[in-house]
Amino acid sequence: MNAAAVARALEDARFDARQASRHEDLAADERRRAELAEWERIDRLLVAAAPGTVYDPDTDDVVQTELATEAAAAAEWEAAVREAQRIAARWPDTSPRWP
Repeated sequence: MNAAAVARALEDARFDARQASRHEDLAADERRRAELAEWERIDRLLVAAAPGTVYDPDTDDVVQTELATEAAAAAEWEAAVREAQRIAARWPDTSPRWP
């Protein structure tokens, strides 16, 4: 994304946040605040970068750290599920037998 596209996305996020603040059921939506904060962070990155710099999530350390954290958590969850399945497979079936 270039700086103009990021600025448009940031303005859209700000507009959405203002609109949501007017509705009680939407005002507590953490996702909107997180989205706005993320667009503000990306905007600050581009402001601090050389003119003409394009935002690329593949080179964004914050995004890459989040992806790595999510991948590690998923791998940990999958390992726990496999272990539970392994234990369950060894457990004898003690369910009642009907004649």
